[in-house]
Amino acid sequence: MRSIGILKVYELNLNLKLRRMPKRDSILVNSMDSSSSMAVGIWDGSTPGILQALNPHRHDHYTCMLVDAGQLEVLFDFEQLIMPAGTLFVCPPHQVHQITTALGASGYYISFEGHHMTRSARDILDASLNETIILSLSAAEQQWFRSILDSLKNLDSINNTANKEVQQ
Repeated sequence: MRSIGILKVYELNLNLKLRRMPKRDSILVNSMDSSSSMAVGIWDGSTPGILQALNPHRHDHYTCMLVDAGQLEVLFDFEQLIMPAGTLFVCPPHQVHQITTALGASGYYISFEGHHMTRSARDILDASLNETIILSLSAAEQQWFRSILDSLKNLDSINNTANKEVQQ
């Protein structure tokens, strides 16, 4: 994980095998780093850190994921959903979910805390998230999201270069 201003860049691994959670285990709640309230990152089958996502968990923030290639299977509130490339989905805070299968899957995600929105915008988003939002994107829409998320990730090199030059 690397800091880029208020953003954190995460790289996640999706070499997956489903692990059933024993009934005695509690469901993990993932929180954002207190120094950051937004995160953007990439995930694919060769990056480390996804093992926690193989277990049921929830977040205390919003997460939006783009499946850019392959196919991702996720259990949302105990409903199995299959998401091929070109799928964008939004996971609201506190929704229990678990990655069950990733067939050559890779993509992007952005996570953010609710305080980045006005109260009315947050209320509208929360009302629309009573059900999981899953969108099938056209090729042009997928490319648009990919370029926006790539731009956010590229802020990392700009911030790191500027920070090093100032410190010298």
